[in-house]
Amino acid sequence: MEQQLEKILQYLSEQSECSCKDVCMLLDVKERRARQLLKELQEQKKVESYGANRIRRYRLVKE
Repeated sequence: MEQQLEKILQYLSEQSECSCKDVCMLLDVKERRARQLLKELQEQKKVESYGANRIRRYRLVKE
């Protein structure tokens, strides 16, 4: 699981933002798993989300 989180963070550092669907394609996982991973990164204060529901996007938290 750590590797998946690292891949998401790496992707965000290169692309600046992503959607849940982007994470699904990046990791070849189902939408539910992608949401779990993104939620975990949010709880760790590494990623923040903006937008609502279908248009929700994720980006790295600026320190």
